[in-house]
Amino acid sequence: MRILRIVACLLLSVASVRGADTFSIGLIGDLPYHEAPASWERVKAALNRSALEFVVHVGDINASDQSPDDRMLTERLAEFQSSTHPFIYTPGDNEWADTGTEAAGRLDPLERLLQLRRRFFPDRRSLGRRTLALTRQSDDPRFKDIRENARWTHAGIVFLTVHNVGSNNGLGRDAAGDAEYDIRNRANIDWLRQGFAEASRIGAPGLMIFTHAQMFTNRTPEQLVGMRDFLSTLRELTVQFAPKRVVLVHGDSHYFRVDLPMEDPATRRRIFNFMRVEVFGDDDVHWVKCDIDPGSAEVLRIVPQVIPENR
Repeated sequence: MRILRIVACLLLSVASVRGADTFSIGLIGDLPYHEAPASWERVKAALNRSALEFVVHVGDINASDQSPDDRMLTERLAEFQSSTHPFIYTPGDNEWADTGTEAAGRLDPLERLLQLRRRFFPDRRSLGRRTLALTRQSDDPRFKDIRENARWTHAGIVFLTVHNVGSNNGLGRDAAGDAEYDIRNRANIDWLRQGFAEASRIGAPGLMIFTHAQMFTNRTPEQLVGMRDFLSTLRELTVQFAPKRVVLVHGDSHYFRVDLPMEDPATRRRIFNFMRVEVFGDDDVHWVKCDIDPGSAEVLRIVPQVIPENR
């Protein structure tokens, strides 16, 4: 197993006294990549043992050489529903956008997306044995099919999922896929604006966004065409929200990191109120704990949870 190279694990709170509203959440993604191995079982057990308000999975519930057929989707849904904590999920590319390959079973991407929406996002509650009330974008008649984009608030912090996936966000596959992208891209940008507006309305000290796609590191301009509009809007809204914290949590490239990758394109200066967290994934079957203290200046602390047996 390759050596973990943690580029920038920023422990952003050193206060020894936790505020009364401090809480913790669990972050995972890009797993399980094979038929529920023992390493995945250990992650699930560790999450269930931990004192968490909720768990978020940022997409890719199967490897690219696995077929996300109905049997697999049923198994994954059952695993997510067994979570002790409220469980929120946003899709990745492997479970729908990349399913037209021979390795993935030559499945129709748009049919798989329809199945994901029907199975994993049936109502306004999270998954898990203990559930969480969510606001879904599908409540808006303009975006009635976008069930997966969700928003919720806890201890004054606003959280939202936004459905961007790797593989250029599903753009450029065929005409039907491009039409789907156009609708989802408009929905994502609208949802992002609504999330910032809600955070501003309630005076939230921070906003946390969950998505699958890796949009910053080692990406060529061609690989970012499908994320260009979203990134531009995210940058604009983040600058307006300063100095309050904006955190983007994603998966996709299977490399745990915490850093400050956003820059102003005009000045090339770093935007310091924006933080990116990429979760473990693929062979690194671990999870990330995020301690959130709405009353602190730093707002959150990121702690990688490496499971010794999974090294």
